[in-house]
Amino acid sequence: MFNISRFVDDCRDALVLSDPVRTISEMLSNAIKYPGAIDTALGLGNAIGDESAQYTFLHQSPELTILRVIMPGHLQSPPHNHLVWAVVGMYRGNENNVFYRKNDDRIELSGHRNLVAPEVMVLDADIIHGISNPLPHRSYALHVYGGTLANPARSLWNPFTLSEESFQLPVMLQYERELMRQAGSEGNQDRSRK
Repeated sequence: MFNISRFVDDCRDALVLSDPVRTISEMLSNAIKYPGAIDTALGLGNAIGDESAQYTFLHQSPELTILRVIMPGHLQSPPHNHLVWAVVGMYRGNENNVFYRKNDDRIELSGHRNLVAPEVMVLDADIIHGISNPLPHRSYALHVYGGTLANPARSLWNPFTLSEESFQLPVMLQYERELMRQAGSEGNQDRSRK
């Protein structure tokens, strides 16, 4: 049975080990094998049809952040960084990751990876990525970060211009809504052409 208090304690204990990322990755791999246990412990999230991702902080401290991310169907998130390592565990659905590298004051594509539940991915502290849910229904993940996300040095990139901005969660959520509206109107145009 998944127990969030025990999971948080185990992650905190892992931080003093020589390779905390590997240890937390293994713990998360074991946890996401049982999505029903995670759902029982955390519930299923808010109302269906919400067009923004739901970020539920399960633990926050200067050295460790754990959150659950619920992505609605067809969510697109703008490129952003974390400035700390991350271990992402998909326990339901998919998460497409598009990776970028800095090029002067803009970013350019550098790769991608599709994460399919139950799967774990490790992100280095210097990674810039944007995520999307390719499915028509929600996807669920647990994220563990090796530090705080409340770092004023974090960045967000405008998804339309790819220019760098200071990271602010309300701005990120607004970009997500704009991207989903744009994708929805393009999808409606494609359907009307058929």
